Amino acid sequence: MRIARWILVGSCMMACTASADTHCVENPRCDFHFPQSSTMSLDPSLLRGLSRDTLWEARNEILARHGYAFTTPRARGYFSAKNYWFPRTKNVRLSAVEKANVDLIRSFEAAPGPSLTSAESTHQVEVVRLDPEGDGFLAVRTGPSASFPEVGRLLQGDRATVLAVSGDWRRVGYWGGEGWSHSYWLAPIAVSASVKRSDNPSPNDEELTSLRRDIAAMTAQISELTEIIEKNPSNATTVSAADVDGDGAAVRVAELQERRDEANAILRRYATPVRPEDAGSDPNARQASEDFQKVPYFIPGTSTVGEVWIEPTVSDEGELRFSWNFVDPAAEYQKIELAIPMVPEELEQLSSALQQVVNWSETARKNRVRRAFEKEAACFPAIGCDDVQGPGTATRLMFRIGLDGSTSTVVKRTQGPLDRFYAFSMESTEVMATYFHRVLTESSREYRAATATDDDLDALFE
Repeated sequence: MRIARWILVGSCMMACTASADTHCVENPRCDFHFPQSSTMSLDPSLLRGLSRDTLWEARNEILARHGYAFTTPRARGYFSAKNYWFPRTKNVRLSAVEKANVDLIRSFEAAPGPSLTSAESTHQVEVVRLDPEGDGFLAVRTGPSASFPEVGRLLQGDRATVLAVSGDWRRVGYWGGEGWSHSYWLAPIAVSASVKRSDNPSPNDEELTSLRRDIAAMTAQISELTEIIEKNPSNATTVSAADVDGDGAAVRVAELQERRDEANAILRRYATPVRPEDAGSDPNARQASEDFQKVPYFIPGTSTVGEVWIEPTVSDEGELRFSWNFVDPAAEYQKIELAIPMVPEELEQLSSALQQVVNWSETARKNRVRRAFEKEAACFPAIGCDDVQGPGTATRLMFRIGLDGSTSTVVKRTQGPLDRFYAFSMESTEVMATYFHRVLTESSREYRAATATDDDLDALFE
């Protein structure tokens, strides 16, 4: 099957090369938009008129040839369908020709996008027509199609800025970043209406609630990213030409701070709040777990890539519980591929073990370890980890070193005779350790408040 696939790819590349790169730019049979971009300088005329998505794909395919280990769901989702992509490392070496082509494509991506229709001349849109009995949100995706992974959500009445157009889809900028949404649920906001609204001294409660929710989410994200930067300053570096699939932590913090300042400036137009504004200003534990930076995983030996989500729940007995969900964004129906139940003590154990694995990785790097090695960092539940009991259910957190010196975290889920494996890069491991600690802290605090007695609260406010 793999041989046949490579024959098809090879024949396509030969056909594309024979008739110049223009043959493959929009040809779905070609695995590369520009098959010769690693060996020949691109002609700028070939890039004119291409969509930003096509340019993004063409730029990143240069790295994909070298086995670059992309970290963003968008890049992993796109290149996992390419049989030539085998993620191995983030330290790829580009030739002078490749670097020049990356810079050239990036310059076209930064150019102004396609013109908007007259109805969108203000560039401002508002989310409308959401069914209150439906999902209750408008998905923001990585590309102009429902097949692309979801990267954010907009609610009824939320506003965004249109950045580009592709058919019935609009690329919008919102507080969480940028992405694509269908135009059916986006209505243009007239300039006159915007002016009238800004001159009105009476605040719109829905607008203020939305702003405060956005500010709280941004503040939480800034706090978590800042903590990661302080622990590992190397994560804060700005993205170089070789790291082109996403932004560094410091770049992301700067963007969020700028958006938060803009939102606070709008709130400051009103000297004092008309009604109490501290109700629900902070996201609850579940919202905090959903809004946290996404943590990607991959399944060793396959092209499958997904992300994890820790879901705080309460059992029928009224006890705090957690579900470690492994989400497959590409799945059409059941997106949660595996859900591992945990009690608070197990989540705390796992958070500490993840940080220990990060430390082991640093030790391996400093000591130049270059041979296969595996060490268990944690296992739960205790009864399932006891081999004397025979096949049962257990989750093991493993630290693994490859023959090339690469380090990763592997989750081994044993269910009777079945073993399932999920792996994380060390960068994702560090983020996940912080994520677990954050969810545990927020959920425990909320749980204690919800189960407190009048005597407990009376003692709290002495």
